[in-house]
Amino acid sequence: MCRCTVLLLITCLAVSSLLVFTFTPVAVQAASTPSVPEFSVRLVDSSYDVPPSSTTTVDQYTGKETTTTVPGYHVDQKFLEVTIKNQPFTSYTNENSKEINLYYTVLVKGHFGEDWQTFGHVQHFGSSTHVSSSPYTVQSDSEYTVVTSIANYAAGYQLDFKVQAVNWIPI
Repeated sequence: MCRCTVLLLITCLAVSSLLVFTFTPVAVQAASTPSVPEFSVRLVDSSYDVPPSSTTTVDQYTGKETTTTVPGYHVDQKFLEVTIKNQPFTSYTNENSKEINLYYTVLVKGHFGEDWQTFGHVQHFGSSTHVSSSPYTVQSDSEYTVVTSIANYAAGYQLDFKVQAVNWIPI
């Protein structure tokens, strides 16, 4: 009977140790390294013409009409749009109660140069634009994440782009 008890105890310990090693915490699975992103770049021409305008005012003392004409002009407005195919990723909260998401950063350099620079982020709000100070864009909920920047490059320039995916933001 003593051998059976010892054998049963050893079997229980072996099975319980196997159970401990077969479970993986969810946070460790979610912290996997993102893959190299697939992306495309295109030039978007949003240039437009403002037509001439005239305003007529009447002097309240003399009744004389004055017409002011503002000539029309052209607004040259071009953007570079980087479209990134999103990766499967589920955001999670780490041990410090910080939400961890998947972020993209886009870098650009002249084709014949060596220095990579952060691709400036432009956010569109109706007819106005805002340049973001953060080089990181959180992955969108759709199939693609789009990062846009003002295209202030001369015709004939050759550019190289690099997109990096990270599931944290370095401080």
